[in-house]
Amino acid sequence: MSRAISSCRDIDDWRSPWADSCLDYHVRGWCRDGRILNSTATGSPFGRPEWACCSCGRSTGSALDSSGRQAAHAKTLAFVAVHNVEGQLDRRLLEHYWQNLAASGSARLWVMLHQKDRAGPDAMLLSSWRAMSADIWPWSKRSLFDHFPRLGRAVARSSGLGATGTSKGSAYLRMYWFFHAALALWWLGLGHAYSSVDFVWRLEIDVLACSGGAMDLAGLFSRTAALTTADLVLPRVRATSASPMYSAHLVKNMHVLKHVPEQKRVWSLVCVGRYSVDFLMRVMQPLWTSGTIGYEEIFLPVSCLADARCTLASLTSPVSKARSSAVTYLDASPAHRVDASLVRFRPSWSCADARRTCGESTWHGFVHPVKERACVSRGNVSW
Repeated sequence: MSRAISSCRDIDDWRSPWADSCLDYHVRGWCRDGRILNSTATGSPFGRPEWACCSCGRSTGSALDSSGRQAAHAKTLAFVAVHNVEGQLDRRLLEHYWQNLAASGSARLWVMLHQKDRAGPDAMLLSSWRAMSADIWPWSKRSLFDHFPRLGRAVARSSGLGATGTSKGSAYLRMYWFFHAALALWWLGLGHAYSSVDFVWRLEIDVLACSGGAMDLAGLFSRTAALTTADLVLPRVRATSASPMYSAHLVKNMHVLKHVPEQKRVWSLVCVGRYSVDFLMRVMQPLWTSGTIGYEEIFLPVSCLADARCTLASLTSPVSKARSSAVTYLDASPAHRVDASLVRFRPSWSCADARRTCGESTWHGFVHPVKERACVSRGNVSW
């Protein structure tokens, strides 16, 4: 640890997404005596060493995020999960969400960018990232497994994860055994700056958030906050006993389910969800640290229900026989509901479908998946 500023202490075990420590920044001369000497290696694409490392100025002033406001004043964070940010349509959508949340005053947007393992971004890619208004945090399996080595070993040993086969789709599904662990990795490095945050949202880029005829993440966050303080909020939580089509996943997750009572054996899509910091860091982080893995559609809700202090809520109810007595279903309040009935695995909704639903002034909810987002223009659905 650098001791250039005696009253300052580096954030324990901080690493940039490219594996550099605070000591590396000091030794390489990128930062000294609380001053940044190499600005190209700072900011959100590098995990904000200026927030974490004394040599880079951690002891001076309050952390300001991309909104220009103090990070400590934020109450809610939204992470939009993407695999690239080069498409202009998605960049406009992200820009709109960033403006929407920044205007709310209490919520902030981070782009959670999954990268193939690499040494670092080239100058052109870094310039593209910095051109975005939102804070961007790149992560990779390597950076995740460096911090959670037992998780990495568990994934490596489990050749049967996700779907069978070697297709691109199968490889992507296998990542749903550890995608959400990236939220804990982010929090370990950057959460200290967001000291007032109790809840974080994660949504994938093919989820559209619509409220009152507009693309309005902030509005949906507020509506959900008014409905529940549950630690985990997912789109539609179903009992596994009423899901025969889900049997292949159940077989691969019996290590998660075998000691769980029947009423707590549940699952839900996790393309969008709200998570308390307590759930992520007290319930899930020890499991990821120990190398415990499970398919996240089962692993996340079941881990919550297995903990005596964790509460689980579902935005939309399934058919009555698929409900669980251990889950709170929120759509009993129609005037305030957040509708997740249009959240499904497949087929994809067309832009016409999204336009028709999201254009309704009385509709508030999420639509997934919307793979072709040409209807999104300047962050708004073109009615």
